[in-house]
Amino acid sequence: MTERNSLIALSSYIVFGPRRIELLLSFFQSAKKVWEASENKLLEVGLSPRMVKGFGKYRAEFNPKGFFKRLKENKIGVLVFSDRAYPQNLKDLEGRPVALYVKGSINCLKENCIAVVGSRNMSEYGSIVSWDIAFDLASRGITIVSGLARGIDTQAHSAAIKAKGKTVAVFGCGLDRVYPPQNSNLARQIVEEAGLLISEYPPGYPPLPGNFAARNRIISGLSKAVVVVEGAAKSGTLLTASAAAEQGRTVFAVPGPITSALSAAPFFLLQNGARLFTSTQDVISELQT
Repeated sequence: MTERNSLIALSSYIVFGPRRIELLLSFFQSAKKVWEASENKLLEVGLSPRMVKGFGKYRAEFNPKGFFKRLKENKIGVLVFSDRAYPQNLKDLEGRPVALYVKGSINCLKENCIAVVGSRNMSEYGSIVSWDIAFDLASRGITIVSGLARGIDTQAHSAAIKAKGKTVAVFGCGLDRVYPPQNSNLARQIVEEAGLLISEYPPGYPPLPGNFAARNRIISGLSKAVVVVEGAAKSGTLLTASAAAEQGRTVFAVPGPITSALSAAPFFLLQNGARLFTSTQDVISELQT
């Protein structure tokens, strides 16, 4: 395999994770050398015997021709962090994805990107507000980023499409499967309407629960700011907001009724330094600073 294909293959062994792969690359100075390294050499650099054994098994079963053929058949492209087209907003982040699988128009990533996220179990208020926010921003040429989940994410993507704007859906699984399955038509629409599907997981990788917390850092990382519409007290939305704060992104929280449990996450964020969202002009002003 070429050096680039070796890097893609290496990143597809999800057990390593981006940080460990960067350390291995630093030691071996080449993805191809990491991929071809003996088990003893991998043990010498500090990998556990269990991890080395697992990687050896994965490597022995990996079929490069089949893997890259599958990408081509599914019209999935790959960006590695050394590519010029790799998202600039992610390049300097700690723990950046080594490889990103993309389907659709990567031109979406050249525009100002704003994440709109929130509860899967949205209220009528959340439905209306998330739609209006995403529609207005998308109609102004701002790319809407979200996670294709039920609820607020679905509203955000759908509103951007309706506004003839651009939207990016970040997956927590391989791009050859849609999760949740009921959003398959929405995923197809995103691609057809010059939007983008993106994931750090290779084709065939399942939507495991732990994937979505990792996925959230990409949603916030791609974006100049994150708008949180609704979320319960222990909502996963708070993980996206936390990742955004760690990355130096501005977090906006949309206030909701004090009688609603779904106002808990926005209120918590407002109490801890998030900016109050009153209109899309707040976000536009942030982009202009």
